[in-house]
Amino acid sequence: MVVGERNGTLKYYQNTGTTSNPAYEVKTGGSNPFNGIDVGNAASPILVDIDGDGDLDLVVGKGSGTLKYYQNTGTTSNPAYEVKTGGSNPFNSIDVGDFATPTLADIDGDGDLDLVVGEFYGTLKYYQNTGTTSNPAYEAKTGDSNPFNGIDVEFYSVPTLADIDGDGDLDLVIGEIDGTLKYYYNQQPSSVDGQAPTPTATNSWTLSNIPAGQSAFKAGDVISLTLTMSETLKLNNTTGSKVVIAGKDFVLDKTASITAGDKKLVFKYSVQAGDNIAATDFDIDNPTSDITLNNITDVAGNAPVFTADRVVLAKTKLEYIEKTGSGNNPFNGIDVGGYSTPILADIDGDGDLDLVMGEDYGTLKYYQNTGTTSNPAYEAKTGDDNPLMALMWVLFHTNLG
Repeated sequence: MVVGERNGTLKYYQNTGTTSNPAYEVKTGGSNPFNGIDVGNAASPILVDIDGDGDLDLVVGKGSGTLKYYQNTGTTSNPAYEVKTGGSNPFNSIDVGDFATPTLADIDGDGDLDLVVGEFYGTLKYYQNTGTTSNPAYEAKTGDSNPFNGIDVEFYSVPTLADIDGDGDLDLVIGEIDGTLKYYYNQQPSSVDGQAPTPTATNSWTLSNIPAGQSAFKAGDVISLTLTMSETLKLNNTTGSKVVIAGKDFVLDKTASITAGDKKLVFKYSVQAGDNIAATDFDIDNPTSDITLNNITDVAGNAPVFTADRVVLAKTKLEYIEKTGSGNNPFNGIDVGGYSTPILADIDGDGDLDLVMGEDYGTLKYYQNTGTTSNPAYEAKTGDDNPLMALMWVLFHTNLG
């Protein structure tokens, strides 16, 4: 374990125990591969393979808001860290203002490491790796291009990414100045089929089974609705039919098209900037919204008899959605007092993710996952039950790597 300190140096604790029963021993001088590294103040380290050579390199956030890069020029078992500057540092131009707290993970699913950085004012900066695994290049993404856009914990955001709910993607946990944790689950771009709704009135059907957690739609998302009727369909005007969802004034589709078989009516709409189509428009929590179809009858001029439909919500953008309360946020109630700095790892070797928290006074809190990989529950361990008990008082604002 590597621990950053307020004075800018790094402490190294070697696990001299086992994977299931760890014991951490401080290493100093020549036994500490990070000996001599000093970034000035508020060191926030993360160990990842930056250059794609199979060993762990070191990235350290600084109190000044920039990032230092130390390449591992040794081996996996005998690391040696060499500072890289200028063009040799892929993070050279990055500056988030104050108190940079970096974490790296494959955010966009292209196989290389992207960068997320917390900062003093509580937001998250996102830098997409537009290079390769061995030669990374980081490009700042803002607005809708930043999946963390809008996240703000007010002060001193410390992000970490891990699969909290066991669904195979990376969720987000953020430490903050008040010592608590915020949890955001990862909603990947996807297409989700809804169940067949029940007709409620002529030319009106109940939209059901919209996926829980669907958030506001963004520009570029596609909403697709397919209705299958028992009769051949007929459009009663030349300009196409409209679809109105939940009685809202906006129109989600401009035209309708009859597909193969003559009984399927397909509406598609690509969400445009400024549409402001929110989750509440679909009554996600209580899905009873009506779909109203205008200017559509069967060939005899009667309202078509509904038999089945399919609703597809195609999200084209990754999104992080906050979960709150004891039933939704497994970290609800955890409070270390101030400056929470979380990291998740399998501390006890049982296959699920436990939680380690640094805090304002330099100690490390350990919360064992007594739940499962998909439904975690965190229990504080103290005294001899905390394998990190000996790692205390490291000059305040403990940051973990």
